[in-house]
Amino acid sequence: MTTVSNHSVTLLFLATLLFMFLMAGVVVLWYAARMNLNEGLCLIRTSLNVLNNQDGGVPSRCRREFKRVDIDGLRADISDGLASYSGLVTNISAHGLCLQDIPDRLSSSRSLLSVVVRGQVENYRIVARPRWVVIQENKGKTLGVEIASSPTSWNEFVFSH
Repeated sequence: MTTVSNHSVTLLFLATLLFMFLMAGVVVLWYAARMNLNEGLCLIRTSLNVLNNQDGGVPSRCRREFKRVDIDGLRADISDGLASYSGLVTNISAHGLCLQDIPDRLSSSRSLLSVVVRGQVENYRIVARPRWVVIQENKGKTLGVEIASSPTSWNEFVFSH
């Protein structure tokens, strides 16, 4: 009798594990549909690589969709809707930029930021989504943002570098 109940408990445990694994897959697919299908698929591939003890690094095609261009001497004013701060633009692309030396007070939890990049000839007003943040002691924040809206002249500026 105890052997039968042990088998039942084991089967119940395995069924629960299978259910949890399937639900995790559903959550990843929901995330992929909600955010970006390619990001979700890369997340699945990376998770499977980690589970298989393969290289856990994110494939390069999943890391960055558009090539970034390093740039020197470009400043930006960043606003979270509550206050405005100044920072340094270190690299740019048609769809994103990296901002450094931003005060810790800037709220990177806001869904959208207003960024005015001060070029030599023209100022570029950009609406951007924070994607990642690194806080460095005594140096402020480094913030990676995805461009949600920009003037057409921004693309011309990026492609000229």
